[in-house]
Amino acid sequence: MDSTSSETISFSKHLGEKIERFVEPFLSKGFTSQFLAELVLSYATLQEEGAPLFPAVFILKSTDYQVQPFEEAEFLLLGKATFTLNAVQKLFKRCGPLAAHPTWSIMLIVGDSSFRYGLSRIDSEEPISSPLALSRRSQTFQDPILKLSRLGLNFIEIAGCSFTSFIDVGPTDLTGVNPQSAVASLAAMATNDCELATRIYIYEFYQRVGYSMLHSQGGTLIVVLKQDSLVPDFLEDGVHLAEPIHIHELIEAVLNSTEKHMSYRRLDAFAGLVLSMARMDGITVLTSGGDLLGYNFFIKSEYFSDDDERIGGARRRAYETLITQGRDSIAGVFYKSHDGSLHCSDFKSPGFKNPTV
Repeated sequence: MDSTSSETISFSKHLGEKIERFVEPFLSKGFTSQFLAELVLSYATLQEEGAPLFPAVFILKSTDYQVQPFEEAEFLLLGKATFTLNAVQKLFKRCGPLAAHPTWSIMLIVGDSSFRYGLSRIDSEEPISSPLALSRRSQTFQDPILKLSRLGLNFIEIAGCSFTSFIDVGPTDLTGVNPQSAVASLAAMATNDCELATRIYIYEFYQRVGYSMLHSQGGTLIVVLKQDSLVPDFLEDGVHLAEPIHIHELIEAVLNSTEKHMSYRRLDAFAGLVLSMARMDGITVLTSGGDLLGYNFFIKSEYFSDDDERIGGARRRAYETLITQGRDSIAGVFYKSHDGSLHCSDFKSPGFKNPTV
């Protein structure tokens, strides 16, 4: 026996075995778990001129979906191919840069031995709800749909109509949390004290903002205060809004308005504003009722000791200080480093499960 013989281990094959259940409802000879695995791995490294791309990818069985919002979707056909790795690379090369704008998604229409692909524009009047989330709420939904979302640089969500899996295809910071858990915790912290009627919508609002933060260059530090708490006195130099931004009022306007399109655009504009505030160097301050109180705050220097041995840059040291200060007023803290490492401290429900495959 040759002692120098080697074995090739295929991550793609292993991944295919784990995601078999997602392809079974499509009843297609060509759309196999191995093809879906190749699609996921190519998607996880999608970039244009060195910059990562984060388009949503929908996989459908036909374009004849009589369920909102798919029944009014516009589909721009860009190609047709058989189920090969070369076809995967071509579709992402053609569609990836064009679907960088959130209005457009990449869409695959699965046949038995081939598939069509292109771009889709999906209108939805629901505040921040993803099309797949809307479809899951529909009692009439029957045909299979998959959605691929690139939550972080190496972290992919595969969502079907009945189940979801998270795939980590890169090096993982075992001291942190995965993107889905961190964003879910941020959204939960910011909605713990919201009215029940609008809580799900505010949750989705901050979930969308959170995922947009993951796609941004640079870091983020957000502190969530308990409802009715004031900005702690150990924070300084920030912009304390004269009137808080009440996200629930923006969402109620969408739900109650006869001009939903205009109300939705206003809500969307404020989502972009919150994101811009969170991208700044300082600390963004939210409440557990979903309000935004201010941004670009910094911790007073006297709260850092001279012999501070915390590891990391200024933002990481600020995060560590926040989770030890003001427990009476702080509900939790969300931190994203410049290189994408995530940490989140939810003082009401600490601890996270990482549902990766």
